[in-house]
Amino acid sequence: MRIASYFAAAVVVLTLTQPQRLLADVTGNWKWQITPQGGDPIDMSAQLKLDNGKLTGVFLDGFDQQKFDVKNGKVDGDNVSFTVTRPINDMSITVNYSGKLDGDTIKGTVEIKFGDQDPTKSDWKAQRVTDAATQPATQP
Repeated sequence: MRIASYFAAAVVVLTLTQPQRLLADVTGNWKWQITPQGGDPIDMSAQLKLDNGKLTGVFLDGFDQQKFDVKNGKVDGDNVSFTVTRPINDMSITVNYSGKLDGDTIKGTVEIKFGDQDPTKSDWKAQRVTDAATQPATQP
């Protein structure tokens, strides 16, 4: 009995002393620009929310001001990723964002897939905004 008590106590101590992986605080309003090949920069934004380890939100496409839900949102330490899929004409565009949070900046890559075409990748850098006049998409 005494050995079982020592074993149980050791398990509790080990569990309590294990470092817990903290999730990056990505909750807030984010803005960035994309520049289509041969085109002018387009402002994009999202309102992201981390709740019980799940990343959700609303994305505002600066091209036509349409709102879309953030899908497949994940936060692992300071790594952030999410997907936005939207219809355009007779196809869909799927955009996968991934990056690393550093303060009020997320920096990484964006992968854009138009319909059946091969995806293209480019750098992505989003900035958290706090000024009420520049806040992006809001929950419907």
